[in-house]
Amino acid sequence: KQTSHVLADSGGFQIASGKLEITDDQQREDIYNWQSNHSDYGMTLDVPAKAIENEESPYKTFTECLNNTIEHVESYERYREQKSFPLLNVLQGRDQQEADDWYKGVKRFHFDGWAIAGPHRLDLYYVIRRMLILIDEGRLNYNESWVHFLGLGRFKVITLLSIIRDCVRRKLNDDGIHFSCDTSSPGLLAGKYRGVYTEVNFTPKNFTVKSEEVPFKDAKYLGSTEPFAYPISPIGKLLTMGDLIVKTGTHMNSRLDMLSAAMLMNHNTYVYSQAILKAHQEVAKPRGLTMDTLPVSIYEAKCAIEDIFDAKDMWKELKKRKVVLDRVGS
Repeated sequence: KQTSHVLADSGGFQIASGKLEITDDQQREDIYNWQSNHSDYGMTLDVPAKAIENEESPYKTFTECLNNTIEHVESYERYREQKSFPLLNVLQGRDQQEADDWYKGVKRFHFDGWAIAGPHRLDLYYVIRRMLILIDEGRLNYNESWVHFLGLGRFKVITLLSIIRDCVRRKLNDDGIHFSCDTSSPGLLAGKYRGVYTEVNFTPKNFTVKSEEVPFKDAKYLGSTEPFAYPISPIGKLLTMGDLIVKTGTHMNSRLDMLSAAMLMNHNTYVYSQAILKAHQEVAKPRGLTMDTLPVSIYEAKCAIEDIFDAKDMWKELKKRKVVLDRVGS
């Protein structure tokens, strides 16, 4: 509790995929109570605009998604009056216009910060544009101090978020502004693709975390005491191949079981987290000291972000640097 927070998801993914349909206020209240009972922070219940793209979804227009979301958030506002619970206001939208319309629709609600979803969360130009709007309208402050990015699987974008955060802090003279993100990459690599992160690779040509496939079909590792090949995580230092390859049989698609996959996820999450910390340390170095470890696109984007927030006219500088920022997402 002293060193971490549990953040409850919004439920939007389940709604968009057709696995969850909210039909009455009791369902909303049950979800709110679950969030507040099992986490330290939550997100407002939303209907993502991408629900329109699901043929089985009852939502057919952007307006329906937004209006239904506002209805959910109005209920959340009432619940919070009775049971205080920190919340992040979810921002959706499939393009800039939808994102702006969504923000205008939900900004009347004052919670504890923002959760940015939709494809624009991967777009550094959009992210900075949204931060400038929040700054101009006074919506990043002591009370609205946390910005979370949902499902951010691009390592380069995650890394540069720390530069944006630091620039926002300096602009507002407030070190209490926090950025965070979630990603399924370490879990998917282990659980779906039976892969493992092997090393961090930061060079002028690469900015990645390398991975390899575990020999999950090889029966020779059953009961093996051979050490796990990548002891670069706390759990990795303890594992043997026999801990991972456990299922017997002649026609096994995978000899990993649920526990094996969970241990690989643990390893991957640790390595990925450490890689993010190392990447943040690299991009935070003064200009000129990272040419041996950062690709040109990352270095130029870092400089562009800093220049935007230092400029007298931040909006003008943002438009000027769009091409540089777009290279990171390409």
